[in-house]
Amino acid sequence: MSPRWPGTAAARDKPGANISTALHGNWVAGAQRIEDSDVWMIVGGNPVISKSNGAPPNNPAKRLKDAVTGGLKLIVVDPRRTETAKRAALHLAVKPGEDPALLAGIIHVIIAEGLHDRSFLAAHAQGFERLRDAVRPFTPDSAAARAGVPVDSLLEAARVFAGGRDAPERQRSADGGAGR
Repeated sequence: MSPRWPGTAAARDKPGANISTALHGNWVAGAQRIEDSDVWMIVGGNPVISKSNGAPPNNPAKRLKDAVTGGLKLIVVDPRRTETAKRAALHLAVKPGEDPALLAGIIHVIIAEGLHDRSFLAAHAQGFERLRDAVRPFTPDSAAARAGVPVDSLLEAARVFAGGRDAPERQRSADGGAGR
């Protein structure tokens, strides 16, 4: 028999907002509108319950449901099958603490398959080469094994995330694959 959680659902899900800000900083590029998106990824958050942490404000449960019904592909990375994960097209039940390995694997695939926007990066980003070098060891097989998810799910997440309607036409990398 497992012990009952002594607190509320918000006590389980709400701390993620402060933790993610502490670890990753604040997003200062403005709010992403879920209504304008066709792909959304939520990592380690359950905004259906917490009402924050990666979801639209003002009734995120209804807005996520409406967006998914309208064709949004929701990707959720969370060890638990949360209320938000139940709405996802793809739920990656990552081992606790292995989100970074999974995300590095997703980035590896996006770069290796040439799914990134080269012209945008050239004009607006610094350090891309360092990022590419940092994720090189996180092949799909190694990242998936470390994170405890099927390699096909990692590949699907990378391709879906990179292939949103705002993604420009891209050429595949010379090797044409994810460098498994």
